[in-house]
Amino acid sequence: METRSAKKIKNCADANARYHRLSESEKKELNKKRAQQQKRKRQRNKEIAELEAVLRQTNDIVDDSQTVEQLSEQKMRTKWTEFENLRYQRMSSEERDAYNDKHRMCQIIVKNENDEIVDVKEIVKNENDEIIDVKENVKEDVKAHNLRKALSARARYHQMTPDEKKLYNQRRSEAIKRQRLENEALLATPIELINDEIFERVQNVIARNAKRSENARLRYQRMTPEERKEYNRKRSSYYKKKNVKMEQE
Repeated sequence: METRSAKKIKNCADANARYHRLSESEKKELNKKRAQQQKRKRQRNKEIAELEAVLRQTNDIVDDSQTVEQLSEQKMRTKWTEFENLRYQRMSSEERDAYNDKHRMCQIIVKNENDEIVDVKEIVKNENDEIIDVKENVKEDVKAHNLRKALSARARYHQMTPDEKKLYNQRRSEAIKRQRLENEALLATPIELINDEIFERVQNVIARNAKRSENARLRYQRMTPEERKEYNRKRSSYYKKKNVKMEQE
């Protein structure tokens, strides 16, 4: 606890030092931005509360585990967005330039024939150190590589015996559950304990969750009315069983 407190005090002292090095106009601008952020945050929370109250009155939402989970994820994304904004504001001009350069550069990672990781930065420059636009080619290579891996894994699965499939499915379910618990613990990390490594891991988790949700939404849109009805029935049945199990525990 002493180490955490000391780190928090040091971060506050550094932030204060950076603030006092600003000119009067810069301080005024920073204070104005912070006031606007706080105002937007209060307004957003007020609108969300009003919307939830209206939806509850019309029974469009109920306080079941699914709704609570969705709201919790939304609040977590908002929390991390605010943390990232504050972190960016505390950076010096040199740190901001490095941060912006990092995020402008495409960070697609691929593997070469020797299964070694190759950063796209290493393959978008020619002999004269001139940048070549090969982003689309790299994306297609990644898609083809992932498709080959998926087809190989599917073929191996269908070659298994029933007992091997059962064991494989059990191990896969345990691994997915373990990963989900680790992600939940990571997202619940207190702000004062967050470092650059944890922050990057959390960003990856949020990005994966958002991509998974978007893919699920698109799959649902492509369903026929009958398929949607069956999907909703199975989903409702799953959450009812889950709630009963939680009550029994």
